[in-house]
Amino acid sequence: MALTEIISLAKRIVNKERVTMPRMEWWEFNELNFWIGEFKTQ
Repeated sequence: MALTEIISLAKRIVNKERVTMPRMEWWEFNELNFWIGEFKTQ
């Protein structure tokens, strides 16, 4: 479950960056780190 969340979030961030801005929002970075941490603990 957590892995699919990480993949979908990363895809969303990449797609958004292509269209709007060249950097990741801080809250997206925190969310991505959270899901990576969840995945590592499983």
